[in-house]
Amino acid sequence: MPYSLLITLVFFLLSLIGILNHEMWSDELMFWMIARDNATLGDLIQTLRFEYMHPWLWGILLFGLSRLTREPLAMQLLHILIATGAVFLLVQYSPFTRGQKTLLVFGYFLLFEYSLISRNYGLGVLLIFLFCVLFPTRKRRYFPLAILLAVLTNINFYSRMTAIALIVLLVLEYLLAIWSGKPTLNRKWDIAGSLLIVAVGFMLSVVQNIPPPAQAGSLSVLSQGVKLNQVVSAIANLWRAYFPMPGLTLRFWNSNMIDDGFAAALSWLPLGFSIALFYRRPLILFLYLFNLTEILLFHSLWTGLMRHLGHIFILFIACLWLSQEIPASDSDRLAPHPVLRFFDRYRRQFVTVVLVVQVIAGVYAYTMDLFHPFSEAKAVAQYLRRQQLDRSLIAGGIDVFTQSVSGHLDQPIFYPERDRMGTYISSDNSSQRLSPQQYLERVVRQPGVEKAVFVLNFPLQEPLPSLPGWNLQELARFDRGIVKVENFYLYQFEKR
Repeated sequence: MPYSLLITLVFFLLSLIGILNHEMWSDELMFWMIARDNATLGDLIQTLRFEYMHPWLWGILLFGLSRLTREPLAMQLLHILIATGAVFLLVQYSPFTRGQKTLLVFGYFLLFEYSLISRNYGLGVLLIFLFCVLFPTRKRRYFPLAILLAVLTNINFYSRMTAIALIVLLVLEYLLAIWSGKPTLNRKWDIAGSLLIVAVGFMLSVVQNIPPPAQAGSLSVLSQGVKLNQVVSAIANLWRAYFPMPGLTLRFWNSNMIDDGFAAALSWLPLGFSIALFYRRPLILFLYLFNLTEILLFHSLWTGLMRHLGHIFILFIACLWLSQEIPASDSDRLAPHPVLRFFDRYRRQFVTVVLVVQVIAGVYAYTMDLFHPFSEAKAVAQYLRRQQLDRSLIAGGIDVFTQSVSGHLDQPIFYPERDRMGTYISSDNSSQRLSPQQYLERVVRQPGVEKAVFVLNFPLQEPLPSLPGWNLQELARFDRGIVKVENFYLYQFEKR
């Protein structure tokens, strides 16, 4: 069997085993429920307007899939097919050695973040790799790349930033070729049509993220402005993207062994080595620095998590890949700048160290997810069914985290913070934070309620809150999950 097919098959089988043992958390199930529970495409689009970093494409794909089945496993299978497609492109077409390809495939981001966790980021990785595969065709026509970039702008906020950087790269390369008198593509209809496609795709992605009137949607996470600790954290994200070193604890996800301050200082190392790798090809260096600046500036407003930082590492891989298609400048025959001399001398060793660290982190994360529940929501849903408590009113709080219980139950639950029944929670700013006493009061107001089950992602403190004529008692605790906010505490609230 050819090497590329063998590695792709091994990756697929590991991903399949992984997703069959991966308990989805709220962010995964939310989009599935949004797609499944909106009756029409228009309703879906209206709901998705509140999700500012997420254009509609992933939701539309899930909308079509959910017309065939209500089983969320279908989304997971679709996701690992997307991840497997990205891996095949990497091992079949990238210019890396077999050893480097193998390390990349089983590294942290491809094996764990963009494979086992079903979000729209994996689709962005697939299209970025496909861009790298099709990049040589720009010498004949831009049309296929334009279509690809238009789609890339409509996947998520990060893929849009990468698409912008790639568009600027193509424009700069074309203008430099004209100024230097080199032959360029003379088909004006191809250039004009490609620019039109990219412009329409970009404008469509921007329009999708304009929140409804008088609603901030999830844009409210940016409302606190720039703070010094956020700037330090943004710089530290560069180190974490290259060296994901999760803490050796159950709650390893999105953690790193190195704190923000030290990681920010160490971030100059991957930056220096990356510049040393790309400085001989100024266009690639520009692509890297342009897209990196976009991401880090955004993270100065909002702290990124590992699934977001992975785009920095994917950018690094894409730049290494595209470097093979752009000739080195005259600086290749010159000694590097004294500041770069150290980085230039050890740049190949740096790549190896990064890939090895990525594999160690990937195997660790995969193994932890295999043997520990990622979220306890699935176990809660199974418990409620087993005890036949799913027939009672089920109330969930905090709503954005307990929605995963609704997803695994495949039924609406009552959200006291919103004072309504429902499944998914959108970022529409309609939630009110309540005290435990207010949770109880809102439940007893529901018509015909004799008994209710509270699913809370925090334990109630003794003495338990009370209402005249009602008993409240603890039923069970589910607190072994990797995602801390999705460990749950169950209470039964019943009329005397």
